[in-house]
Amino acid sequence: MSFFEQEITQLPTQKLVEIPRVTLGGPIDPATYRIGVGDKFEVSIEGNAPTKSYPLVVLPEGVVHIPDGGIVSVKGQTLAESQQKIRNAVQKLFPESSINVILEDIRTFIVRLTGAVEQQGIRYANATWRVSDVLDQAGNFYRWANQRAIEIRHTDGTVDLFDYSEYRKTGNIAKNLFVQDGDIIFVPSGDFSQGFVFVRTLIGQSGQYLCYKNETVLDFIKRENIGNIYVDYEKIMVIRNQGNGIPDTLQLYLYSTDPQKPTLNNFTLKPMDIIICPAYESNVYVDGEVKNPGPIVWESHRLASHFVDMAGRLSDAADDIKLKITRSGTNQTVTGDVPVFLGDHIYVPKKKHIIFKEWFDVISPILSIILVGKAVGIY
Repeated sequence: MSFFEQEITQLPTQKLVEIPRVTLGGPIDPATYRIGVGDKFEVSIEGNAPTKSYPLVVLPEGVVHIPDGGIVSVKGQTLAESQQKIRNAVQKLFPESSINVILEDIRTFIVRLTGAVEQQGIRYANATWRVSDVLDQAGNFYRWANQRAIEIRHTDGTVDLFDYSEYRKTGNIAKNLFVQDGDIIFVPSGDFSQGFVFVRTLIGQSGQYLCYKNETVLDFIKRENIGNIYVDYEKIMVIRNQGNGIPDTLQLYLYSTDPQKPTLNNFTLKPMDIIICPAYESNVYVDGEVKNPGPIVWESHRLASHFVDMAGRLSDAADDIKLKITRSGTNQTVTGDVPVFLGDHIYVPKKKHIIFKEWFDVISPILSIILVGKAVGIY
């Protein structure tokens, strides 16, 4: 067996250091993909050759070792350029054969994530990953993280900027850069000298937030993930000081064709604005002759009597036809066992004879005193 055949036979048994396998982030373009340490080629030879195929791994020096063909440098070259150089070197050994070179597997490398994110540290990536792919694994940003000026620090000393907020808003993949070996992705804290806004809500997200230039209320809500299914987005308001010392309260709308009615999508925030995010009404309210007056969780397609029973109907309660329901946000009152809507107030009156008895119990001693007084001539 020749030296060439012996070395090729041993190559498949060579053990490399095991690292986590990272899923491809998309197809590879041979004209732009840059070869790096750990990339693996497969060379296939069709024709008069002792071996049909064998692997080549890019070594730490950025080269591949072709048995009997010497060293070929592929450092920093595109996939297409590297394939051609390897093909030419092998072709010299087998001039009468057809040589094919494919990229069998791509390298996995380390990038480092730091700054205003919850889960800092090392991330494994490959050259098909973009900056957002790494950030999406970072957990939540800190509240004061500046997502619009994320730094990608390369090993050659250059720095690129990435606007993560803009990417999430527009999905413009062209500005979402590919990561490179050894990149440091740094998420800076925001500059509060640019201003901040306040959020008031009942869902645990009240406080100060960074204010970005030309950011709408809807953009802000998406960026900071404000709210959940309990926020009533149709009732969001902004309190703004217009400079005269008297703040204005502005009602915003989810959608409107009226230019006089600002919407969440076109109203631009300013520093010191206060955003009011009310909770979505989820209860009806029961009062009167029940054991537990107060809020009851609303259920659709239920009659008033259902909520009265939930609150614990007392024996003194009047019939269901006497129930009084005040519609939420209006002065409209309906009577009877009717369907109930979110926010409605249900009043359960007493039975008439109970009311009369209580009235009589109060007035009876007074009447007795008056009658006695008349009998003795006081009145």
